[in-house]
Amino acid sequence: KADFLSFLLHGEVGTIRRRNKAITTDEGSDVKSEREYDEDEELVPPQVPKKPHKITFPHGGEVTDEYHYLRNDEDPDVMAHIEAENAYARAIMGDTQSLQATMVAEFASRNLESDISAVEQIGDWFYYTVVERDAPYPRHCRRFESMDGKEHVILDENEWAAGEDFFTLGLFQVSPDNNWLAFSIDTSGSERFGLYVKSLPDDKTTDVYIADTGYWARWASDNTTLFYVKLDAMMLARRLYRHRVGVDNPEGINDVLVYEEPDLTMYITITNTSSGRYLLLTCKGVDCEEVRVLEA
Repeated sequence: KADFLSFLLHGEVGTIRRRNKAITTDEGSDVKSEREYDEDEELVPPQVPKKPHKITFPHGGEVTDEYHYLRNDEDPDVMAHIEAENAYARAIMGDTQSLQATMVAEFASRNLESDISAVEQIGDWFYYTVVERDAPYPRHCRRFESMDGKEHVILDENEWAAGEDFFTLGLFQVSPDNNWLAFSIDTSGSERFGLYVKSLPDDKTTDVYIADTGYWARWASDNTTLFYVKLDAMMLARRLYRHRVGVDNPEGINDVLVYEEPDLTMYITITNTSSGRYLLLTCKGVDCEEVRVLEA
């Protein structure tokens, strides 16, 4: 226990030994591999090679990042190292698997069979989210005129997450007339979302798919215009676009660039007032904020 605590606090290996998989690095190679080791063999964490990379800032400053290459998840060496880290973690925590299973089961047992969120009314429709105990993700529903009406499932995250190693829902925006749903998903963990549009009366997802969007989008009052924020190569939310539903432009190639933030130290969001009459384009920085108002 003392050795493990030392490892947690200081990253020291100590004398932790158990029969499991160990991670080794072949001399002259960055690629790690797994192997079995004996009980009296010391478990050594995988080492991260340093590869200096210079980064120049817009104001002229410069810094060297020795681990910049780890951002490239398409590099086989990077992915091999991540797998080695995961294997090392499994080896270190190997004798706690039973305890982990017990704790997960206890957490799950405290969940309700079905939990419902607060209800939001948009026009004559009532929207809410339902989380089932045995489902990893929620489903989004609505009822007409009252909560006594028939339930309509408008988006089941479990269906979209099926078969994916990672899944998260980004934006979820219903048009003012309750006929359209704009939603976005990320299946890579990069926080680059794919934007979709669904026709709610038909219960069909359209062919609209716009890649590399951020967390923000809002409908205009005409119920066909969607303003959304797109990310650049540096993951900065700097560009606001306008998309029209129903126009033959499913990938947003011909969407209009409404605004581009020139200051690389700032990012933008698009929201609306509580009345829905105005759209708010907000440019945010560390110590400043600017808001532009557009009649919806």
